[in-house]
Formats: sequence, C-alpha cells, structure tokens
Amino acid sequence: MLINMAADSSDYGFCEIFLFKDIKNGKEIHSHILEGSLKCAAIKPALIAHPLQIAVACKKSLAASVAISTNEAKSKGLMTKSIFTEILYNLAPTKNIAESLKTYGVSNNDQEIIFVLIKEQNQEYSSSQDELLSKVDGKLVSNLMDDKEGLPCFTNWNSIVKLHKLKSITDKKCIVDVLVSRAATKDSS
Repeated sequence: MLINMAADSSDYGFCEIFLFKDIKNGKEIHSHILEGSLKCAAIKPALIAHPLQIAVACKKSLAASVAISTNEAKSKGLMTKSIFTEILYNLAPTKNIAESLKTYGVSNNDQEIIFVLIKEQNQEYSSSQDELLSKVDGKLVSNLMDDKEGLPCFTNWNSIVKLHKLKSITDKKCIVDVLVSRAATKDSS
C-alpha cells in the first residue's frame, strides 16, 4: 500500500512523529525496540500532552548526540545509551534513567504507540521509516492532532498531572507549557 507520508505523520523538522492505534503485535514491537533493530523511540501516548513536548525532547537529544561526536564536555553529552532512549529520558520528570524509560517507554501489551524517527542528514531515515511502517501491525492515525482519533483521544491528563506533580495547574495549555519547558531545561545547571 502506498502511503502519502505528508498526510500520515507530523513533521517537526528534525523528527517525524507517527501515532499508531489498535496495534496487534505489541510484544514483537517491544522486542524490536529492546534489541535496537527498530531505529526509533516508542512512547506511550497517554503521557504526551502535545507533540511539541516530543519535538523539544528530540531537539535536546540531538544536541546531546552532537556534543558527543564533537568531543564536548561529558555533561553536555547523552545521559543514556542512544538518542532514542535520550528522548524518553528528556520527557520524564525524573533524572532516574531506568524509571524514565519504564514510565515513557512501551510495554508488550500497548496497543497505542507514538513512534519518533530522527531525520538526520543521511539515508538511514527513509529505510527506518519503511521498516517502521512494515513492522507495525496497527492503524496509522492520519492526523496526529485529530480530536476523534489522534493524540487528544489518548492523552491521560490525570496521569500527566500526577506524574509531573502539577495538581495546582488546571489549564491544559499551561500544563503543556510547563512540560515543554521542563523537557527543554532538564539537566541544565
């Protein structure tokens, strides 16, 4: 099946975000992620308030990976083993890597998953995109922000508020602002 990617994903410049629902092979996807054969980040959509949250975490992860390749100070490099786990780490409110990966990463039973591909200046991206689309047995949501099928349907605001300790903030836009700011400034000192 030929898919027009412009209509089926959200392009945030340096990353492309795909939302799948009704996934039937979650256990297989989880295995591919753990062994590193699927070159992407896989995120629980329930904990994502807005795609900008992911875009900022990706940008920060890319900057950290560039710091390593240019031999900058260790404190500016990746905190985790890969750029994809770094995205999950940057989304989480904790500095505990294992907890970040467990909280934001997917499990065997997940039927809704956000996949994030990194678009760097190499040819790996299109093969990663093809591999992702061929390995996921589920429905690709055509509009990430669609109120009936997209991310807003899967976002669990109560879980987000509890996880990030935001009980005093009730406005969803303010919550998004706080989450984006926290992702951008994580580990900054």
